[in-house]
Amino acid sequence: MSVESVLDWIYDDMEDDGYEEMSIHLWDDTTEEFKQRFQVLLDEISEFPSAKVYDIDEPINPFVDLEEEI
Repeated sequence: MSVESVLDWIYDDMEDDGYEEMSIHLWDDTTEEFKQRFQVLLDEISEFPSAKVYDIDEPINPFVDLEEEI
C-alpha cells in the first residue's frame, strides 16, 4: 500500500466533513518523517496473514489454521 494513496483517501474524507481545501492544508502539514512512519505501519498491515494473496500457482498449506483461538 502506498502511503500517499492512503493519506489522500483519508485527507479527502476529512475534507468532506471539514472545510473546503482542508486536504491541501493537511498535505502541507504532512512531513516526510510522518509519511515514513505511517508507511512502516502500512507495511506491517500488508504482512498480516489475512492480507496475503495467493497466486494460482502458489501452493496453499491445508494444515495451517488461519482461525484465531478464543
